[in-house]
Amino acid sequence: MQTHKIKFALLLMLSCFMGANAQNPFEVIEEPLPYSKMASSFTINIIGYNEDFVMTEWQKYITDFSGVTYLTSINKGVIDMESKGVVFPLLNNEKVTLHTRFSPNSSLTGVLLTVWIEKEDGSFFSSSTNKKEAQQIKDWLFEFQKKIRLLNTRIKHKE
Repeated sequence: MQTHKIKFALLLMLSCFMGANAQNPFEVIEEPLPYSKMASSFTINIIGYNEDFVMTEWQKYITDFSGVTYLTSINKGVIDMESKGVVFPLLNNEKVTLHTRFSPNSSLTGVLLTVWIEKEDGSFFSSSTNKKEAQQIKDWLFEFQKKIRLLNTRIKHKE
């Protein structure tokens, strides 16, 4: 009887651990950057699309904000891009540089898109001092995700 309790406890712990590492596609994960606790990154899980499609649409999306996007690195399926000169309405139309990382999600069913924002003075956006703007950035990423879904729906209906 005791071994059944131990097995159940281990199974419960394992399922909790696995659930903690999964990301809900209806949330944006906000985390401090590893090298600067006063800077925030925002990650959204875009399920059902490949990296090429998401990256192409991201570049078009950033163009709407006057930004120009460059590829900065590719390493084992992780792609980093930098978008310079982005006029960011969520930060009072301040010109910023968006650093974006595209990587496969843990279940290989989509793309994790992570963004962190560098201001003109070289500092990075921090949600700890800008709660309202942090929520707007999350909404902005959801808007991008919604735009991709609508575009994909239109592409499917044209076929």
